[in-house]
Amino acid sequence: MAGRPWPTSGCSSSSASKRRADAEAHRSDRAGRSLNLTLAQVDPVHLGERLGLFTLIVLGESVVQLVDVASDADWDRTLELSGLAGFLLLVAIWQLSLVHGYGGVPNLRESVLPPRLVLFLHCVTNGTLTALAAGLGAAMEHRHGQLPAGGRWVLCASLSVYFVIAVAAAIVPGPAAQAPVAWGRLLGRLLPPLALSLAIGLFGGGLPTAVVVWLLVAAAGWSLLGHIARPMRAGLPDDV
Repeated sequence: MAGRPWPTSGCSSSSASKRRADAEAHRSDRAGRSLNLTLAQVDPVHLGERLGLFTLIVLGESVVQLVDVASDADWDRTLELSGLAGFLLLVAIWQLSLVHGYGGVPNLRESVLPPRLVLFLHCVTNGTLTALAAGLGAAMEHRHGQLPAGGRWVLCASLSVYFVIAVAAAIVPGPAAQAPVAWGRLLGRLLPPLALSLAIGLFGGGLPTAVVVWLLVAAAGWSLLGHIARPMRAGLPDDV
């Protein structure tokens, strides 16, 4: 009985050669193609509105932290003072980020930075506000005593980072916008709140929780007052 003929080595060699030739032709075809990459055009106004809406959502989550604790607690003077302080702190941050900022970033002006840098600052700022929301929730839960060191540092450090971002957003775009930075007014508006936030984190272990939150309200209010008083006093636009 005749057996089935086996493939010869010549056929295998021919198939391998054909595959190598096809692969080489495919690579040559891909190399010959030119990649036409174009940058997306971003409308600064549209971008600022969308990023600002996201910041509003983050601030809304902070309000939820306050409401969740208050809804399950017995109302007393401490709860009222702590809740009011937390709400005023969020209102001040809303003003700094959206009224006196761009895309949720305090002190940032429109069209002075590339969109990728705006997105980076926006991401860092909202991460900071998320940590602040957690700190406010912890403050409401410990409103009748002293805030634990971890919760106090989350609250104070997040607000300190927020003020550092505000300084960076005011300084970095200066050369690109060809606009001088009013160093005296800028530092006078932002250094005292930054120093106060850090001091509370370092030395505020013995302070009642409500006092800690009200001091942070004063810090944010000081920064906001610098924006409000400048146009009213000098009749000038609210720039840095």
